[in-house]
Parts: sequence; C-alpha cells; structure tokens
Amino acid sequence: MPSSSNTQHTIPMDEMSHFYYYKPYPAGRNFPFRIIFSNGTTLQAEAQHHQTDETGDHLYNITAEKPPLHLCLPRESAHQLILSTDNPDIEPNNEQLEASQQVVDLIDEAITARASDIHMRPMQQYVEVRYRIDGVLEPNKKLSLHHYPAIVSRIKILGNMDIAEQRHPQGGAHHFSYQGRKVDLRISSMPVLEGESIVIRILDPQSGLRALSDIGFLSRDEACFREMLQQKSGLILVTGPTGSGKSTTLYAAMRELRQRDVNIISLEDPVEYQLDRIRQIEINEAAGSTFANNLRHVLRHDPDVILIGEIRDHETARIALQSAYTGHLVLSTLHTGDAPSAIPRLLDMGVEPYTLKDTLLGVLSQRLIRKSCTQCHGASELVSHCNHCNQSGYHGRIPLYELMQVSSEMMSHVHDGITAEEVRQLAVTEGMVPMTQYGAALLEQQATTQQELKIDEPE
Repeated sequence: MPSSSNTQHTIPMDEMSHFYYYKPYPAGRNFPFRIIFSNGTTLQAEAQHHQTDETGDHLYNITAEKPPLHLCLPRESAHQLILSTDNPDIEPNNEQLEASQQVVDLIDEAITARASDIHMRPMQQYVEVRYRIDGVLEPNKKLSLHHYPAIVSRIKILGNMDIAEQRHPQGGAHHFSYQGRKVDLRISSMPVLEGESIVIRILDPQSGLRALSDIGFLSRDEACFREMLQQKSGLILVTGPTGSGKSTTLYAAMRELRQRDVNIISLEDPVEYQLDRIRQIEINEAAGSTFANNLRHVLRHDPDVILIGEIRDHETARIALQSAYTGHLVLSTLHTGDAPSAIPRLLDMGVEPYTLKDTLLGVLSQRLIRKSCTQCHGASELVSHCNHCNQSGYHGRIPLYELMQVSSEMMSHVHDGITAEEVRQLAVTEGMVPMTQYGAALLEQQATTQQELKIDEPE
C-alpha cells in the first residue's frame, strides 16, 4: 500500500461517499484502515478483507457479507485526495464540506428548475452561475471567487477528473441521485482568463426520454413517421442544428422499435441515455473509434435496426446507404437547415443518386421553440405575477418541424446538382407542410410567439 502524502486516491461511489481522508499504515503489517466520508461518518475494516483485482486496484470489505469498496489508483489522476499518516483523528475540512453541499444544492436546484445545463463562469469580481431553461441561459446567482476553487475541485471529483490539472480542458461524468432516481451529469471544465469555466449537462431520463406520442407531432405526421419506422429497410434522417431535439426524437423512435422483436444497435457520440434491449456503442474519435469503422463491425452482428448518431463524411454516408440497401432500417442525423437540403447534402458527400432513390424513406427537420405559458399565455399584464413560468411567459418547448416523406415519384426527379429549392417544390407538391407554414399555424393557436418563430435561412 502506498503511504506517501504525494499519492492520491478516490473511491467511485454515490454522491456522499467520496472520502476526504484515508489513514494508511506501514506496508507489511496486518493493519486496519479508516475512511472519513464527506458526511462525517467513519468506516473501518480489517486487513484480512483486503485483496487486489487483476488491474492492481485495491478492494476492501467491511465484513465478508458486504460488497467490497473499490479503491482506484489511477495513474493519470495523481491529485485526487490528500493522505496523512500522522493524525488519525483528522476531520473533513469545513470548506470541503461546504463546497460539497453547495454543489449538491446547485444541481438539485437546476433539476427542479428543468434546466438542461449549468454554466459557471468566473468573472473579475465574482462567479456567474446560469441555468439553461427551455433553451435560454437564465441568470441564477453569483458565487464568491474565494470559494470557487473548492467548488471546482468538488465537481471534478464527482466527474472523476484530475483536480490538479487546470491548464487543459477536461471531461467527466457522474450519476447524481435526485428524489430517488438517477440523473446523469456530463461535466466539462475549460481554462479561461479568470480561472476555470464549468458546464454541467443534465441528462434527466424523466424529461429527456419521451414516447413518440409525446414529442409534439401532429397526428397526421406522427402516423407518417410511424409508417416509416415500420419499414424493414431504408434510411430515415432527422436534421437540424445542435440543440434542436434530434436525439430526443431518435430515442423516442428507438423506444418504439424495441417493442418489436428486432435487433437494434446504436452508434452514438456520446451515449446520452441507456436503453434496455438496445446495444449502444459510444464513439470516441480521439481514440480512433469513428462512426465509419464501428459501422463495419456492427454489420457483422446481424442488426435489424441501426442508429448512427450523425452522418459526417462520405465513408459513413456510403456504409449507411449500403446498409439500408441490403435490408437494414437505418436512422441517423444530418446537419442541414431544412428537410429538402438533406438530399443535396448527401449528393455533395458523394452518394450516388440511384442509391438515394432506392433507400431514402423520409427526412424530418426540426427546431425547438418555447411554448407559451398555459397560465399567463405570455400576456404582459400577467407575466410579472406568474410563478408557473418564472415570469418569462414561456413554459416548456415544442418542436417546429417539417416532415418530408420520400416517394418513388419524387426520387425519379433527383439528379446530381439538384438544389434544395427544387426538392422543396417536389415535396410540397406531394403534401409536405413547410416549417414556416406550420409555425404560422402555431402562432394562430397562440401556442408560441412571433419572436420564437424566427427561423434561420436554410443552408
């Protein structure tokens, strides 16, 4: 066992089980050990319950009947915990305990407020905390610069990140317990002039995982989308900018598909939610794990349905179209401004027009816009007194979308060099409701406001 005060350790347990103090004893002795947790309780065990696993990590047990605690010794994280050998009665640092509680309170408050992200940005005089609610960054509170380093260290410990590394960006993840359920946190730190900026993405299955019927489609379009999902083979695309709800729609589609007796494999960057009965693969391009090379191996596992997180290049597009052509239902995303632009974009990637004609089933393009509050309806004389929407006039978001179902007649007109406008005219002729027209209908129903309907020009 290492006993140097320069060696650091961490136990990956639940929210209140990250220890602050570990009491090592000289090597070679039959020794007990003691851990003081962040809630102040003490844990002790005897040496006969100690063993090492195949990776060299240390396992400890309180008694033979209880599962072991896992003590990790990661070489790349050398500063996770301060060790001491001279004071067995050391207590947790009050600043550490206060920082730990502040972090828990911040996350609790953000989840309660329906926030998707927590932004912590150090300024010259204070640290600005903002929550992204319904797609908008809302000012929340200010933190003291004096206490901020302890808060950052606590967040990094939660994310199993290196608390000593402050010069390079880091990423981590944590399972947070909230009202009896687990909420996944994706943590990112980035050095800025005034210190370290922290962003915590909140992935709450209760709000992020929806059934297809809860997405917000018109009944006609929902039936059309379900019809596409019933096909044995073909390509279905969901397009839109970052944060437009593409992943939410695709997860809803996978939940629908898994009710059938089919083999579903997904390639995601990253995996946001874990779904039963679906084999999910996380892409890591920095380590050489790309969509294209993983897709080749996936095809050897006899899938019926393949989800590709994003088609980014010619190779991924080629394999995706080939998979759809050879009897697989393929779902993926593409960064385009509207549904018709997906066809020229794929052609620009080098996809042959005849391949698209035989495989493309449809394209859904969407945005997320804020929904008018059902209590005050955004009326100026009521908004300032409405607690339901926190005086914003909006509560929740709905999709602004257009669904282009592709027919053989439409695809017979597709050729190299076709423009998005030409595709749009063909799609409208066959019944597609343009996004602008659907937005006008939402405005007439007072479901949203004119300000929310400002749509970027199609790419």
